[in-house]
Amino acid sequence: MIVRRIVVLIAILLLVMLAPGMAAAQGTQLREDSFTYYYFAPEQIKTAELLRWLSGQHLLTDENAVYPLIGFFTILAQGSPEKLLRAIDEASLSGKELFPLALAFWHAGDLKDAASLGRKIPLPTKGMARLKKAPPSLLAAKISEPGHLDQLWGAFIASGDTRYVARVIDVLDRPD
Repeated sequence: MIVRRIVVLIAILLLVMLAPGMAAAQGTQLREDSFTYYYFAPEQIKTAELLRWLSGQHLLTDENAVYPLIGFFTILAQGSPEKLLRAIDEASLSGKELFPLALAFWHAGDLKDAASLGRKIPLPTKGMARLKKAPPSLLAAKISEPGHLDQLWGAFIASGDTRYVARVIDVLDRPD
């Protein structure tokens, strides 16, 4: 279970370390913690600029970075799917960059937009079929791999909802 703790710590560090680079890359005067504490002032980060930065850093296609991004964008898709879709268009994303966003819409329960984005990605038929089925809730889904924990952290960063953190804590091995 030490491996799980290490994975959680790495996820936290990754997300905290992204904040300064994102603020600098956007050319705005965002505080360093603007991304980490996104839920305090979501209007400070323009979603299209964030997506362009993530694309430029190849984080939307990096297997080690996509899981927290899926959780983060799931919350944005739940709150304002139209705004997120416009930002995706403005950022001119394509191909595999759309994969974490399609999954975010899927987790948000927006099967129509998930499937629409999915059609723009070179996915196998099995992957497309998955986007057409009802998704598991991030809070209720079985945690079977470290990426699921990363999704919970990403959802917390976007929403500030401590239930996501409590879910992470629930799976940790504790001596008590």
